[in-house]
Amino acid sequence: MAQPICSICRKRRGKRACPAKNDFICAACCAAARGRDITCPEECGYLRQSRRYTRTRTEPVRDSELARRGALIPKLGEPALNLVFEIEARIRQIQQAFADLTDEEVREGAELLRNTLETRERGIIYDFTSPSPRVQALIRALNELIEEREKAMDAAGNRIYPLKTVIAALGEITNAITHLRDRGKGTNPYLGFVNSTAALFPAA
Repeated sequence: MAQPICSICRKRRGKRACPAKNDFICAACCAAARGRDITCPEECGYLRQSRRYTRTRTEPVRDSELARRGALIPKLGEPALNLVFEIEARIRQIQQAFADLTDEEVREGAELLRNTLETRERGIIYDFTSPSPRVQALIRALNELIEEREKAMDAAGNRIYPLKTVIAALGEITNAITHLRDRGKGTNPYLGFVNSTAALFPAA
């Protein structure tokens, strides 16, 4: 029995049964469209295989980069570390508006927002602000992301990012800036690091 034609490209043989399209597709279209043009269900074997391969290839590099930034993974915890990556993805977006954004502005914004949240954790509502409009814009953008993430719940109905996790993530941002600055490489070594590792630490 002849194999069906790929339902996407209509050129190559469709050797893979795609649960999302309920049809057969070729390996090339599966690789190109997986998670982009095709919303793959979690039970898809090709999706799981791709994720395993990606982890195998990137985790050693990822761990090396985390060591370069000075992150203490076991101490920080996986939820806070994931939030760090999301915050840094938002920082990269902010750079599109402020191309000359500096490490010091990021440090100030993250520190002031952390101070605000630490105060809230003690039951006091007070917003720490900066005289710099650029830093204030950064604080607003990061706070919007954090407010979104604070609503996320796991299957048991618990917050994935409770306030202490958010505070820890912001603390890691300021620690990384200090760590990379003290190594004395470049004008804005932290932002350079964030941009150079964008593919390793994408937003969720």
